[in-house]
Amino acid sequence: MKNRQQGKFTIVANDVIMDNRLSAKAKGVYVYLHSRQEGWQFYEAEIVKNFNDGKHSISSAIKELIECKYLLRIQKRVEGKFSCYEWILNPTESDFISNRKTENGKTETRKSDIGKPDTNNTDSSKTDDINTDSSKTDDIIEETSSSNGESSSSYESDKSDDVKDQEKEKEKSSAKKEKIDYEEIQRIFNQVCTSLPSIRKMTAKRKKAIDVFLKDNSLIDLGDLFKQVEASDFLAGRKTEWSSDFNWILDPEKTIKIQEGNYDNKSKPKEKTFAEKEQERIDRLTGKFAEALNIMNSKL
Repeated sequence: MKNRQQGKFTIVANDVIMDNRLSAKAKGVYVYLHSRQEGWQFYEAEIVKNFNDGKHSISSAIKELIECKYLLRIQKRVEGKFSCYEWILNPTESDFISNRKTENGKTETRKSDIGKPDTNNTDSSKTDDINTDSSKTDDIIEETSSSNGESSSSYESDKSDDVKDQEKEKEKSSAKKEKIDYEEIQRIFNQVCTSLPSIRKMTAKRKKAIDVFLKDNSLIDLGDLFKQVEASDFLAGRKTEWSSDFNWILDPEKTIKIQEGNYDNKSKPKEKTFAEKEQERIDRLTGKFAEALNIMNSKL
């Protein structure tokens, strides 16, 4: 990462502090980045480790800084292929112009132009300003052997961390969708909700409704939802002529109401046993007898 403003101390311009476009977390991330030395390797994971806000929050803060032009991300290319991102804090107008030229003209960079910044820090007061975490080394350096037997290091960061994270999320989402067995869900519904009309075909509309439900719930939650519907006298049609069906159940608004128990059977008051009723009768008679005695004693 390049920082256009540097010094021995972290001095932040008032314009940044007073910029009401930035959230508090974005300003915090800016101050952290501003404290890093020239050549510090930009890792979102490294930034997250120094905050307790979580990855999503830090990603949002970085996005704010980019949108407000406090942080610039330049895409680099090596031999016509995407290589890595170069990050610039406090970019100048020339940086933005250069970035636009790179995006429009797809300026290429030779492999020899990209390298890992020198981490041989002899100043002990600045040991934490350069990334020396060995766990990061494998992500950016690939040890190769040249034809004459000499070892060389090439910068290998084909994709930035945030791009990789986005792709992983897409892969997880795609894998999750592929694993959904709609026919099995159809079978479970017909087996559990015996009081409701059976479904014979899993239409595209029904599949979409299942996908929406499973974004925030699991297959176990779906099975519990079916059980909850069947147990409800109202939804199962045991109270009136109307009954719910598969499409009605998976309507998002209806689903929430079902899960919150709005359609659960209301518990009836427990019927008293014969002994309890007799005891109440005796207590009433005893109370009346005691009341009569008190009246007689008061008249004597």
